[in-house]
Amino acid sequence: MSLSAFDIQLLNFAENAPRARGVLDDAIREELGITPVRYWQRLNILLDDASAHRAYPYLINRLRRLRDQPGPWDGKRYSEPGTPPENLS
Repeated sequence: MSLSAFDIQLLNFAENAPRARGVLDDAIREELGITPVRYWQRLNILLDDASAHRAYPYLINRLRRLRDQPGPWDGKRYSEPGTPPENLS
């Protein structure tokens, strides 16, 4: 799949996007004209796209690492609901 003009715009934005959640959401709406949900959906698709990886290898690799690291939502850090978290240090 080749990258569309919007895909390129989205990846350029992702390279320089603010890190703070509220600021990021506002910037997505203002600069890309889409909802944050749509941004994350499209970005996730692009992370698995070979054309995006060829054009933006450092960005795609960094975002893949972030996407693929375990988090509290996947059940790997907590044993049962209501149980205190394990020592995460």
